[in-house]
Amino acid sequence: MINNNHSQELFLLRALKSAKVSEISEATSASPVPAAERVNFHIGNPVQDDRLVDLYYRIVTGIMDDEADGLEAAGWEAGDADRLKLIRNSILKSVPYLPRGGYLRSDPGEVIGFVKNWLTSEQAEPLEYDFGEKSGKRECIIASGGMYEVLRIILQSLSEYLIHKPVHIFYSGLDIPGYLQHFESLHISEISLVRKQDLAPLRQFLQTNRDCPVFLILGNRISEIVRRDIRELCLEYPLMVIEANDAPNHVSLAREAKLRQRVIRVLSCAAVLSREIQLPLSFITGNAGYLRVFENVHFELKGTPPAGEVVLLNYLLQHNTVNPVNFDTNYSEDNSQIHNKSGHRIQMTGETVERIAAAFVDRTEHITSLSRKYVERTADIHERLLSRHSASFYPDDGYGNENASHVLDELLTHINEPAGSFKISESFLAAFISHHKQYRYKNCMVSSGSSRTALSLLGYPCGISTAIVPDLSWTYHHCFPEVVTVPLSNTLTLDAHAILNQVDRNSEQAKKGRLAVVLNNPHNASGKIFDESVLLSLLRKLLPQKIFVIDDLSYENVAPAEDTKGPKTLKQLALDLFKTGALSDGDLEYLISVHSLSKTDCFAGGRLSVVEISHPGLYQIYSGINKNIIPNHMAVFLAYLFYRNSPDQIRSFWTLRNQIMNERMQALEKAETELPADRNLFNIVITRPQGSMYPHMIVSDLPNGISLDWLASGLARRGIGLVPLTTFSRTAEGYELARKTFRLTLGGTSSHEALYRKTRRVLIDLNRLIKEEST
Repeated sequence: MINNNHSQELFLLRALKSAKVSEISEATSASPVPAAERVNFHIGNPVQDDRLVDLYYRIVTGIMDDEADGLEAAGWEAGDADRLKLIRNSILKSVPYLPRGGYLRSDPGEVIGFVKNWLTSEQAEPLEYDFGEKSGKRECIIASGGMYEVLRIILQSLSEYLIHKPVHIFYSGLDIPGYLQHFESLHISEISLVRKQDLAPLRQFLQTNRDCPVFLILGNRISEIVRRDIRELCLEYPLMVIEANDAPNHVSLAREAKLRQRVIRVLSCAAVLSREIQLPLSFITGNAGYLRVFENVHFELKGTPPAGEVVLLNYLLQHNTVNPVNFDTNYSEDNSQIHNKSGHRIQMTGETVERIAAAFVDRTEHITSLSRKYVERTADIHERLLSRHSASFYPDDGYGNENASHVLDELLTHINEPAGSFKISESFLAAFISHHKQYRYKNCMVSSGSSRTALSLLGYPCGISTAIVPDLSWTYHHCFPEVVTVPLSNTLTLDAHAILNQVDRNSEQAKKGRLAVVLNNPHNASGKIFDESVLLSLLRKLLPQKIFVIDDLSYENVAPAEDTKGPKTLKQLALDLFKTGALSDGDLEYLISVHSLSKTDCFAGGRLSVVEISHPGLYQIYSGINKNIIPNHMAVFLAYLFYRNSPDQIRSFWTLRNQIMNERMQALEKAETELPADRNLFNIVITRPQGSMYPHMIVSDLPNGISLDWLASGLARRGIGLVPLTTFSRTAEGYELARKTFRLTLGGTSSHEALYRKTRRVLIDLNRLIKEEST
């Protein structure tokens, strides 16, 4: 507990609003029904099936036969069993999402066990933290992306959840770039803390601002004398400390008396392992209430931590394959260097961003002038410009002639070198674009953290402040400061007229280049594929107005089907318009694609996507930020080895994915059609999605006064997890359209045989529960 009552009140956090899906998940897990018999229609994992894992493994490793000849033909040796196990485990664990915070309280796993041991047993001065096994409150969570991503999560959390504002933040010993210095109600200032006298400005501020919360972020290690003085300030004034300096226990302020709940520690893998290593995982320890908020904001902005990186870290721990480094734990005032384990220093300051933005105006005018001259000289201008927006120009695959074993050697050998991982990222991009030729290589970036990371960076740091989205979409309000939701039509189709009306109402934001329309096709919760003519019409009208259009491409060609046919992406449609002259080269700059691998490749736990940004100014700002995110090495490695194969091999995986979903969909349909009418009193029907992976269960004759939210709670207590479609509605019209419908899923681990049995049980129990409630 915080010592001073007044100070304690100043650090109070706003209560978290529990998400409906989380409530259902917790109630379903707590039900007395055996785990194998629970119905998990609420969990959004992709298809989990041994056939898919085995096929992905064979495509990635090149091993078509498990015998010795098959290993040798693929470049592997008999002694590579552990290395191949690393690949298979990474694939298997990267299918579903990791839990929030990176681990289950009931089963923390070996990595958390190592961290716990490092904190309590491996150091001369142990510090005990609660990992939630008994209390349920965790004082340690896993975060991803490196130090600056962790700081983004922490600062966003303080801005959004601290009750008392404004909040003053001082930082010492590290660079906090411009994009991290503009959170609402946060006043961020740099201070140099090396010697005792350096505390004078902080002390003076605390003395004159006793009624506002103050945080001190330490990027450098400080002497014991300075630590003791900071302790006194924490006990006397409303001051909390965030250590971003990888300090071991004995030089951490958390070791000072009465300060453990006042100090948040951010520990990199390099610190915990005492090894030279560049992994994106960080371990945040400290006050459980604050960590619960950090965990929630991490999920909103980045999703859950990457599963493959946890598997890789566990492998490195077991095999001790990285070189030890002697982290200096003895402080010297003459040697108080910045202790930054984020991998590299931020280069993008606020001034740099402004300078780049100004330069882009001149650059755009210059390019426009050159383009006019080019038009005058060239008769076939459209064909030549079209080549600029294709994959015609991308570098050769740096590992194209190497087998998977050699590429794994490269990854493990250079895990501590950012350049090594960057080389694999470049090779992955080249391989990915060879299968998605609509993208232009020079405009693409790898986004470690999947679409949530990409979208949240486009929103807050990159300046797209207002997003217009169709109703029943994913939770975009986490990623943009303002989200305007437009209802779908009565048939759950896109209402282009309503979207354009909202664009007109937000014309001021459009003039500033801060407005975007976000489309998701196939559409998440509705399961619809939007009409191509409507999408073409929107692109024709929005892009020439310099309105950003973001293609949130999470379900490309994903559907319960026997093939992989699907709608064109927005980029493909825009190129069609470009070829006819309906759009110009400059218009195409306002189309952004966020292409997630989560559902398409059954790779949700990998946390990986590709972002294409053609607008030069926005690209420079985004890439400057993206370079400071430590990549998800294992995810990039696996994705590269997957996409470097032939289109037929890649398509075989995608086809099998759709066929498995079709098996499951047919099981749901069979359970519904075979249910006798006298057991289906409320005419419950199951409808097949056109795209994505979410069928609908519609209670056609839902009695008046009966709420699906209430029914979902009752079913969860019986071990049946169902999410009302209203969970995704943000408008009154959307609520009315969704109020009789549950969103199911074709993902997860249940086979089609199990789904048939479970769906029949759901239909019978749901009819019975509705009858009880209506009575």
